[in-house]
Amino acid sequence: NTFLFVLLPIFLNRAVLEYNFDEIMEIIKEGELRYRSKIPPGYKDQGSKEGISIYGDLILWKQIIAHAKKVKKPIILIINDIKEDWCYKKEQKQKIEKPREDLIKELYTTTGMELWMCLDELLKRDSSFAKYVNALRR
Repeated sequence: NTFLFVLLPIFLNRAVLEYNFDEIMEIIKEGELRYRSKIPPGYKDQGSKEGISIYGDLILWKQIIAHAKKVKKPIILIINDIKEDWCYKKEQKQKIEKPREDLIKELYTTTGMELWMCLDELLKRDSSFAKYVNALRR
C-alpha cells in the first residue's frame, strides 16, 4: 500500500493513539492559540461545541500526524466535514477541491508525508472501495 487511508470510524476505533489527560491539556493550550489565529483544523467548531469537544478536530489531527510518523506513509483522509478549517471547497460547496495548505504543510514538515482528502461519499459510490473498508473493519 502506497497510502495510509484514514477512515475516521476505523481510525478512531483501532489505530488511534490515546492521549492522557496532560497530553490533551497541551493540545487544548495549543488549540487556543491556533484557533485565535484561525489555524486549522477545528477553529470553525468554536461556538457550536463546548468543552474539550471544541478541540476534537485538532486532537484527531495530532493523532493523524503521530500515526503518519509511525507508518511513514502519505495520508488520504476521508471525511464528511467540509468546513473551511479542513479544506477548500469547489464552487458547488459540497465537493472538496483540496486540503487546506496549512494542513498539507504541517503534515509534510512534521512527517515528510503528503496529505490527500476526499469526501466519505466515495464509500457510498464505489462498491469495491466499500468492500475494502468492510474488510478492514473485521
